[in-house]
Amino acid sequence: MADFDLLGDVEEAFGPAAAARLAARLGGQRIWVPTTAEGRARLADLLIERYAGIDVYVPMAIKETRARRERCIAEMAARGLGTREIAARIGCTRRTVQRILARATKVASGE
Repeated sequence: MADFDLLGDVEEAFGPAAAARLAARLGGQRIWVPTTAEGRARLADLLIERYAGIDVYVPMAIKETRARRERCIAEMAARGLGTREIAARIGCTRRTVQRILARATKVASGE
């Protein structure tokens, strides 16, 4: 099996939240990518375009997934979304969003 950056491709096409959800649901598993989409969603089109007809390993990437989620939360906050809306989009609690934003603020201020 060749070395592919499945999570990177998904993040590029759909954002870090989608990559994090993919890793959370299928991390550590192999998935078969069909050769045609047959009316499926855009994710299927992307996977087929890049990985058609092969087995692809979905990495667990716990640290990478966490970093993607934190980056996504920071980007949404910078766009003006509130903690409740960010939590709903990411699929976590408001407290988690608040904790991540507080940590990012500390890092940015050099504490």
